[in-house]
Amino acid sequence: MGRIQEDCAALDRLPHGLACPSARRLLFWLFLPCLAMAPVFLGCQTPRIVRELERENRELENKIWELADLLEDKQAELEVCRRQGGERNPGGTEGQAPRRAEEPAPPWPGRAEPPPLPEHDGLPGIDISPPLQESSPEQALPGSEPPPAAPGAFVPPDSSTALPQFPETTRNEAPPHGTGKAAVSPVSRGEAAVATRRVRQGESDQVTALVLHPEWVRGIDLDGRPGDDGIQMLLQPMDDRGDIVAAAAPVTVVVLDPQLSGLSARIARWDLHPDEVRSYFVQRGSTSGYVLDLPWPAEPPVHRELLVFARYTTADGRK
Repeated sequence: MGRIQEDCAALDRLPHGLACPSARRLLFWLFLPCLAMAPVFLGCQTPRIVRELERENRELENKIWELADLLEDKQAELEVCRRQGGERNPGGTEGQAPRRAEEPAPPWPGRAEPPPLPEHDGLPGIDISPPLQESSPEQALPGSEPPPAAPGAFVPPDSSTALPQFPETTRNEAPPHGTGKAAVSPVSRGEAAVATRRVRQGESDQVTALVLHPEWVRGIDLDGRPGDDGIQMLLQPMDDRGDIVAAAAPVTVVVLDPQLSGLSARIARWDLHPDEVRSYFVQRGSTSGYVLDLPWPAEPPVHRELLVFARYTTADGRK
């Protein structure tokens, strides 16, 4: 009885509205939904974190696609630059004319195959001024018959053609040992003719000048059929007294077409071994020297005017 009286006293102390049973039931039903929704509100925290992670993931994916597009654009620009650089640079791999094979001249039938020379890059390091020009077939070596030319074949310029007048003989004076460079001084026909009358055996290091006679640079026929198959030239190594020195040495001959440009301007190049050069030596009357018969390594030239360069390397390294 005492416990019941205490509860009743506590209820009497409540506000008048809460003291009645109907008010208490109403209060219960109001708090019940709140209690039921409490787990729901607490559980919403996890989906919010998931949404934040998904949003960050989408942003990273968009960044990846942007970088991929940028990479493709830069690769396309790089390819364009490479193509443009290949067109401007003849040494590139694109937009470049086919490179002519630098092969030594085929040996003359019946001659022993000379040992190969080491490969050299670039053109021969020799200064020639003025350029040499081909002479007509009528200006061949004394006692030799000029071959007939077929229609449409390459024919050296005729003497009657109006061409620039160059000195008939160019003498290439060599400087003291060790410099490896050459100065140019003209030699008259009479002086060259005197030099051809004296021949002596010697060594290549005694050579101080190399004479290339333009009037004896002409086209030749090697297969017995009309047409130009190569060139023939007369080289005369000379000492300081003007005598021809019969001393074989490495010889490089390059033929250029001045009407072309780039790598296509080089028509042919021959690197001759001393043994092969020695086999070309002739002494015919008052004419002596190395008469080189050089067949074209590829197709014959299409233009009439060509530039011929010759380089003679002595035993002490002078050229």
